[in-house]
Amino acid sequence: MASDSENLDALPALQRDRIDLNNEMAGREVGRIERFNVATGEDAGPDGRRRKESDRLGALEQLLMQDPAYRELYQRVTDRLETAEIAVIQALSAVRERITLMQDRFTEMLERASELPDGTKVFRTRDGTRAYTEDGELLTPEQMAGVHWRDDAPSWEEFTEARDARDVAVQAEQDILDFQEQVIDPARERIDSGEIILEDELRDLDEAMEAGMPDPVRRFLDPQAQSTIDAVPGSSTPDRSSDFDPSATADTGFAIPRL
Repeated sequence: MASDSENLDALPALQRDRIDLNNEMAGREVGRIERFNVATGEDAGPDGRRRKESDRLGALEQLLMQDPAYRELYQRVTDRLETAEIAVIQALSAVRERITLMQDRFTEMLERASELPDGTKVFRTRDGTRAYTEDGELLTPEQMAGVHWRDDAPSWEEFTEARDARDVAVQAEQDILDFQEQVIDPARERIDSGEIILEDELRDLDEAMEAGMPDPVRRFLDPQAQSTIDAVPGSSTPDRSSDFDPSATADTGFAIPRL
């Protein structure tokens, strides 16, 4: 009776090559000399192939599997990064909606403002004792006397509060963008590199995200917060009546120093 080897030799060359190659790749001993040099020395046979497969794993993946403390730290940092990235998107959406509301309010006040003969917008204080141009220039008594003051015109206090609230929101947007560019994006690039990151560097990334996070972003780390303008304190649409209290729009929740 012919052996398996002899039967294999009787097959067409292409089919014989395919069978030999499969056997060698699987590390099976079939009584034939290896022909394709798939593995030699320590890498020959099943154990060698397992070693080669292990070598294919990145050093970072191996470290994460072997060092529970490092894995915990790495997971904490990557989790914080992921939640911060989502919070940045939500905060930008909210603050940009806030900017739109405040800009609309600011524009509407300019449209209702009284004017000098040359068209310059002017605003009288609530007590009526002073008046200013929109750029903050104080009017003389003679200039004030020459203005037809509209009954529905906003006061100087209302106008400046609305302007300041808009400017605060614009600054908040810039703070969020700076945080994204200077902290979040570099951290994401470092994490995605697949390289081993030393524990000290991981802690530095963690601390940078915590310390540099603007308040509008931090607000959205609360799972109860919503990704709408309603999640921002003082963000309700202001009353457009002439007795509207502008201080209600001043506290946008954005006027905080960078940490």
